[in-house]
Amino acid sequence: MYKLSEMEVNNELNYWAKMEICHLPFAMQDLARFCLGDYIATGMSRMVFDWKFTPNTVVKFCKADDCQSNWNEYSVWQTVKDTKNAKWFCPVIDISPCGRFLLMEKDRTITTEDKLPKKLPNFFTDIHTGNFGYIEDRFVCIDYQFISRSIDLSFCTQKQSVNWV
Repeated sequence: MYKLSEMEVNNELNYWAKMEICHLPFAMQDLARFCLGDYIATGMSRMVFDWKFTPNTVVKFCKADDCQSNWNEYSVWQTVKDTKNAKWFCPVIDISPCGRFLLMEKDRTITTEDKLPKKLPNFFTDIHTGNFGYIEDRFVCIDYQFISRSIDLSFCTQKQSVNWV
C-alpha cells in the first residue's frame, strides 16, 4: 500500500481547502475584492483588473464558462515565447488551473502621440488600437485570443499593411 508523504498530504489538504472555499459564493466575492485592484476594461468575454500583489500586472477574468479566451492566449504565448515573434506579444505570466484567471504584464495604453507601425505580422487578425499597447518602448499585442493555436507562429514572417482607425 502506498503511503503519502507529508508534502503530498499538505498539498492535498491545501487543494481541498481551497476547493471548499470556492463553493462559497460570498467567500469568492470577498477573495476577488481582496486580490483584484482597479477595474481596467471589459471585452467580449473577459474583464481586466489590476493585480494588487504585483505591480505592472493585470488579471484577465474570463466571464464565459469554457474560459477559451484565456486558454487560447496562454497557448499562443507558450508557443511563441521563445521565438523571434515573442517581441510582438505582451507576456503571459500565469493562468489559473481552470483558466478563469490569466495574469499578464500590464501595458501602457496607446496615445495619440504614439507612432504606430505601418505593418504588422500577418498572424494578427483583430487589429485595432484597443488590442495593442506598449511595454516600455516595445509595441505589443495585449489581446491575442483570436490567433489560431494551429498556426506555427515561429515560422510566420509575412507582414500586412495596417490602417489604424
